[in-house]
Amino acid sequence: MFDTTKQVSIAGTVTSFEWTNPHAFIYLEVKGEDGKVTTWKLESLSPAGLIRQGLKVKTDLKIGGVYSYRISPACKDPEGMKMGFMRSITVDGKEYVVVEL
Repeated sequence: MFDTTKQVSIAGTVTSFEWTNPHAFIYLEVKGEDGKVTTWKLESLSPAGLIRQGLKVKTDLKIGGVYSYRISPACKDPEGMKMGFMRSITVDGKEYVVVEL
């Protein structure tokens, strides 16, 4: 589903979270160089997995927050949005490595 041979860096504004098991999802809007906004859905570890990596999901991440991500993009995006698997997230200048593929 994801091209783990590629890494892409993006930054965007969080619009919602799905704190579910076995994987959590973060939805964000990313503004391109042309000014066009694209919706992204990032898959990640479970909330407990993110916490084990040092990220305090209930206090570090907020709707409307702007964060940077290192992701592996989807091989094929669903209609209307882009998808990726979150490899790391940078919050307040600190990078939290979620998983190295």
